[in-house]
Amino acid sequence: MNQTLGWIQSEQLKNVLIVNKKKIYSKIKSFKCDICRKIFKKKKSFNLHIQSNRCKDIIKPPSKCLPVATDFFCGLCDTTVPDRNQIIQHINNHNTKQDLGCKLCQFIGRDFADMAMHRYNHQKKDYKCQIFCHLCEKKFSSTLVLQFHYRSKHLNVKGGWCSVCNKQFNTYKVFRNHERLHKIDRYICDVCGKKFLFRHRIIEHIRDHSEYRGFICDICGKSFKRHFGLKHHLDTTHNDRRVKCDHCNKLFKNQRGLNNHLKYSTNSSYQCDICHKHFAVPSLLKGHMIWHLEERPFICSVCGQSYKVKSQLTIHMRKHTGVLPYKCDLCVRSFPSSNQLKTHLSSHTGKRRYKCSECPRSFHYKKLLLAHSTDRHKKIGTDE
Repeated sequence: MNQTLGWIQSEQLKNVLIVNKKKIYSKIKSFKCDICRKIFKKKKSFNLHIQSNRCKDIIKPPSKCLPVATDFFCGLCDTTVPDRNQIIQHINNHNTKQDLGCKLCQFIGRDFADMAMHRYNHQKKDYKCQIFCHLCEKKFSSTLVLQFHYRSKHLNVKGGWCSVCNKQFNTYKVFRNHERLHKIDRYICDVCGKKFLFRHRIIEHIRDHSEYRGFICDICGKSFKRHFGLKHHLDTTHNDRRVKCDHCNKLFKNQRGLNNHLKYSTNSSYQCDICHKHFAVPSLLKGHMIWHLEERPFICSVCGQSYKVKSQLTIHMRKHTGVLPYKCDLCVRSFPSSNQLKTHLSSHTGKRRYKCSECPRSFHYKKLLLAHSTDRHKKIGTDE
């Protein structure tokens, strides 16, 4: 009897704690934007939203304001029925007969997933339309999601199939981004002309051209344009703890550097046919192959010097413009790239970055190490 009472009391205590937790959570979830009415769970996310100025003064009325249609319209033919089950049975008849041609327009689908998506194009815009699958009655937010679902779940094929270039995709996100490339005009930066697929991407990009640096380090006072830059600065500069690799005993400044090291050192299934260097992903191998080609497509408009990659041309152009953003804290010298600054800092510290694997000698520059290996140890360095 006492055990039963104890169990009931413990269950009641659990229920009270759950109710109190929900009340506390509802109080925390109270950060609301006055412009766009968006609600945030954390104050940090709310402050970042206010600082980014992404709110729109004009708010579109929600779709709930539209009246719900009393009848169900087929969209593949001119048929209207009052019951949901009847419209599902009617669409199944189209599917059984493999009607891939729309009776209301000239559209012809590649499979019935196209037809299930297309039928909503003929729905009346004056009523709220519910997008659902007629086979499993699952609801969706857009017709593109319905199309991907129908192919992957009911046709057992790759869900994404581009109607323009006939490419197929396994994941919806990649398929959606690819579809946007054919249907909408990309956002173009007025300063540098770079194109972006999404609006929030170009908003983040504009920060690179602005001088505003709202994220300041409390230790050294250095400012950054993004919170990620400040976090990376704290992890790499002011973090004295080093993470050690268990395989090669190499030290890294943070866990992220160790994870990248393990990723590219353990998984090396892609090999270069020329220098036999291994890479973890095919994109790295593709970028590496540029260094073996003789083509130099990036040409300087001032002196005519050519380079293999665009980043080298960007660094070279800083010599003509005089913009040297990387300044040494120990002297007055400035450099066009961070790598040149790191090489220069070794002259102050006395530590040489490039060490020979065959003898105790070390060098400030990589080209000196390659020349040393070729002359003394008869090793030919890679072009990279």
